[in-house]
Amino acid sequence: VILFLNNDIEFISRNWGYELASNALRPNIGFVGAKLLYDDNTIQHSGVILGIGGVAGHALKYLNKDDDYFFSKIFCAQEYSALTGACLAISRTNWHKLKGFDEKSLKINYNDIDVCLEARLIGLRNIYLPNIQAYHHESKTRGKPLGIALKNWKKERNFMLKKWGETIKNDPHYHPFLSLYKEDFSKTMNYKKINLRSSLLSKE
Repeated sequence: VILFLNNDIEFISRNWGYELASNALRPNIGFVGAKLLYDDNTIQHSGVILGIGGVAGHALKYLNKDDDYFFSKIFCAQEYSALTGACLAISRTNWHKLKGFDEKSLKINYNDIDVCLEARLIGLRNIYLPNIQAYHHESKTRGKPLGIALKNWKKERNFMLKKWGETIKNDPHYHPFLSLYKEDFSKTMNYKKINLRSSLLSKE
């Protein structure tokens, strides 16, 4: 099993190695991720949702780690289209099938999202494990990209939209009635429009 891990990760679950490895070795499982927390015990990562912010965002970001919001989703082991590369486990066999990260077109941003989507293309499932928790210490203080960093981010964002545009627009693990502007699973304005149209049709 290969584990990709940021140098600012501190596990607080004692059995993290066993859980990540044993799940990564299951049949048809691609990447395995954990519940990552800010130092104030709010969520940094509990799965990735495609389309939020244009390309992808983290599910239920900034909620308290013990919040039972949205049907206690934070506590549910589940499949997502993608996971963050800050803590990402995969079997060596599957990693070789994928041939690694795209280091040419995605040197800094979205390479974790890209490789997770590549895993789905070959029939592998990416799963989030809520029982494995770790602090991701520096992530909350990282500012927005500026200057050259901003230029690189836009370039890599455009690459992702060109390569995965339809997939990003239609995340199979996220309902189309939910917002692409917030990471809290709140309803989108489309929900109100569709409900209004349904109501008018029923009256006719």
